[in-house]
Amino acid sequence: LTYCGNRAPRTAIQAQFSLSYGVACALATGELGPASYDSGMLENGNIRELERKIVLSGHPDLKTPARRGATLVVELDGEKLEQTVARVAGDPGQPMTRGQVLEKFTRYTGFAPLRAEKILDGDGAQSLAEVIPL
Repeated sequence: LTYCGNRAPRTAIQAQFSLSYGVACALATGELGPASYDSGMLENGNIRELERKIVLSGHPDLKTPARRGATLVVELDGEKLEQTVARVAGDPGQPMTRGQVLEKFTRYTGFAPLRAEKILDGDGAQSLAEVIPL
């Protein structure tokens, strides 16, 4: 909340520091990746409308550097759906597997968000990933 409080971002860098945009985009599209920050996504009316409905709040137990996490609560037609995440792959104590690192590398390699295109296609990124020692 401290570093990612930008609401209604207009640029890729603003969106990267917008928790509300990230949540809205992930809910609307099912993921949050390089393409989430291109101009088409930033101007997507469904994501914009969803972002306006998002309420962010801090949790006192997670305000220390030693503790972090998030709880997402979605209210739909009077029903509350809730999911809490305390750690993600790549956090201390939960290193990413080689497969996770290679998948992420392949997904992100060469992506030019301002042009919304891949510079290196999936096969080229996969070939390159396989020769990089981890």
